Order: sequence, then C-alpha cells, then structure tokens
Amino acid sequence: MINKSNSMMKKLSIILITALIAVTHSVNATSFALNDYNLVTIGDVNSSSLHVHGNAFVGGNLNAGNAEFGNDINNTTALELAGELQQNVRIHGGNSAEVNGSAVQEIDMNGVATGRYLVNGNAISNASSVTQNAQLSAQQAAIKASLESASAQFAAMADVNTQDISGNKLHVNSLDSNGYAVFQLGEKVNSGDAADIGKNSFLLSNSNQDLEIVYNLSASTLNELGGIIINVPGTEIDFSENNNKVSGNGFLSSLQGRANVLWNFFEATSITLNANFYGNILAPLAQLTSSSDIDGSVAVYGLSAQHSGQIHLPTSTIPTPPSTVSIPEPSVVALMLLSLLLLVRRHNAH
Repeated sequence: MINKSNSMMKKLSIILITALIAVTHSVNATSFALNDYNLVTIGDVNSSSLHVHGNAFVGGNLNAGNAEFGNDINNTTALELAGELQQNVRIHGGNSAEVNGSAVQEIDMNGVATGRYLVNGNAISNASSVTQNAQLSAQQAAIKASLESASAQFAAMADVNTQDISGNKLHVNSLDSNGYAVFQLGEKVNSGDAADIGKNSFLLSNSNQDLEIVYNLSASTLNELGGIIINVPGTEIDFSENNNKVSGNGFLSSLQGRANVLWNFFEATSITLNANFYGNILAPLAQLTSSSDIDGSVAVYGLSAQHSGQIHLPTSTIPTPPSTVSIPEPSVVALMLLSLLLLVRRHNAH
C-alpha cells in the first residue's frame, strides 16, 4: 500500500510540475504585435484618408474614408477588424480580411466573384476573401495587455550604455549585454507654466530639430543588435509645437535601420505629428494624430490620420525585453497544491 501511495505521489507531483511549467510558459509566450503588424490599434481608427502598406489589426471601429490596406504585401490577411466597419475600404495584393462577428455578404456579378463584400452595410473591395473571426475581441484584449507590458518593460531599461545626445543627434556608442542601445529623450515637465505640464522637456526646449540617429559601431555589430530604444517621457507629446521632427537620414535612411528603432511613448495619452516620422512607434495609451507619413510600424491606443497619411513598412524586428522567469499567480499555485492534497487524501482513504 505504501509503495502504491508513493507511486501515486510521484505521478501527481509530475502532473503538478508539468502544469506549473505550462502556466509559466503561457505567460511568456505572448507575441509582440509590432513584429506582426504594420498598424495596431487597441481602439478606433478615424481618418479622411489612410493607406497602410502592410497589415493592420484594428481593435475598435474603423471609420476611415479612402482607406487601403496591404499595398506592399501579398496573399495574406491585410486587415483584422475587431470593431465595426463604418466606411468602405479596399484591400490590395490578393489579400484577405477578417471581421468580428458581423454578417458578411459576398457580392457577385452573374455568379462571378467580384472581390467585394458587404459588412454592416459598408464594402470591403478587392479582397480575396472576407471571413468572420469570433476570436478577434479576445485577441484585442491580449494585444492590449502585451503592448502595455512591453512599453513598461522598455521604459524600465536604464540608459547604462555610453549613448549621448548632442544637439539633434542620438549617438549609438555601445550595446548592452542583450544587444540594446537605450536613450531617454528629455523628461516629463511637472512644474512651471501650467500649459507645459505633462509635455516633454526636450521637445519643449528645442525647436526646428531634425532628430537623427548616428550608429557609431561597426556594421558587423548589426547582427548583435536587439534594437535602439528611445524612451520619450511625457503625457502630451507634440512634435508640431516647435517644429521638431525625426530625420530619415543616417541610420534611419534604410529599411533595416527603421526596423531596428523603437520610439517608446510609454506614458503618452496624446501624440501629434505633422512631419514624416521614421522608426516604429509604441504608445499603447495614446491617441495618435498624424497628418504625415510614418515609415515604420505603429502600435497605439487610437489613430486619427489626417489628409493622405500613409503607414509604410517595415515592421519592427525588435523583440520584447528579456525578463526573469515568470512565476504563476499565487492563487493558481495554491489551487494546484490544494487539488494535489485532496487527490492524495482520497487515494489514501481507499
């Protein structure tokens, strides 16, 4: 009887350990949406005209006139829409679209497919297919949590390297042990003129700056590069106020360069751009208002694109920061241990 109990205990212990590993793994397994999408919003997209050259995940409603998706990709899903379609959109490159729970009606002409589909009375045209995906709401919640976590992790990365900001140039002089170069651009303004509270001190005190990234390391180090992270403090970020902008020269002149640069607006609730922007944008709490093109992927809470704003590839190649091994929530561990104890007692009782 004792041997059987010991055997049962061993089996149950193995089951518990396996379950704990599975729980821990699931916590770490979340993908970084900026690597997967050219545009990600947690909430709505509102625009008079918008072209997304890669693929997009829209977590809220899509209210964008003359909107086009997938200009530079082929035979994949160019649009995933978790909210409602509120204006007509167009899909390029033989790409498809997925919508959340809305009835999809394909329009044909004398039995011949036209690539035109009605969703909520609005049309998705030129698509290879439009299908319903009931998991998009759950996916939106997962992406929201993942982006907020990644932004906080990047913000917590200290500038321990020998980076320096000289005038309008951000010099990359070294990489940390994980291949990152980290900058902090200014501080959040917390005192002084009431109109300036919450703004970014660098953008507020500088004007007509074309911010440029200068990569002072050898080309061979690009294979080790995890990413160039520029953390930008402040709840209200306005590049247009003093006519500051990001230059497409230097490191940001190439697709590889833009894919390896992340502008992390970790506490911003509003961002305004009025000139072309280069590099990837991570701002999971912010409403982004842009009247210009963005060369890089965008992950924001909401987007208001004015005029003929375009979002170009590439997508980010920057992974989320490495973190310590995740520990399951205490409630999960306690529940597993209680279940194990009850099973053992039940077994011994027999």
